[in-house]
Order: sequence, then structure tokens, then C-alpha cells
Amino acid sequence: MRIVLRADASKNYGSGHVMRSLAILEEFKNRDCEIVYIGKIDRMPWLSAKIDNFEFNLVVEDESKFEIDADSDILLIDSYSINPSSEFISKIKWKRIIVITDELTPDYD
Repeated sequence: MRIVLRADASKNYGSGHVMRSLAILEEFKNRDCEIVYIGKIDRMPWLSAKIDNFEFNLVVEDESKFEIDADSDILLIDSYSINPSSEFISKIKWKRIIVITDELTPDYD
């Protein structure tokens, strides 16, 4: 099983999406799951360092450069900015999709 976090961070919209997801991913990591981070971190060197230190199995900035395995990959999405109709987050591409939501989260499937 591979857990894939899709979240971005920047000075404009903050680091909360990535930070709260890291706590969840820590448990998956402790259960020997492969952990992948996909996203952009803009002008937040302290968060980039945290991502580096987390020891993800793979870090990819551009989601188009990641090959999804629909039989085993679970997407964890935490974002306000990813288009809900994005092909990347289509339900048929993933084994499961987990969405962390609050009142500002778009209506993801």
C-alpha cells in the first residue's frame, strides 16, 4: 500500500494543509507503508526542510510526473486550490481517496 499526500503550501495560503497531514502520515509510516508527497512549497524553507526530514519514499512537485497505481495507491488530499474536476484526483485512478475537509474545502468527490 502506498499513501500519497497531495497538498501545497505557500506564504499566501499557509502551511496547515501539509502540517496536519504529516501527523496522519506518521502513523502510516510507522505501519511500514510507502509514503509519497506531491505538491509545491513556495517560499517556506522551514517547511521544505521538514518535508526533507520526514523521509518520504518519494517527493514529486508536479503531479503529472507521478504514476498512479489504482490497485494500491491511496490519495490523501488536503487542499483549497486543487480543482475538484482535476483528472489527477479522479476516483477511478485511486484505490481510495481520503479528503481532509473544513468549511473552505472545495466539494471533492
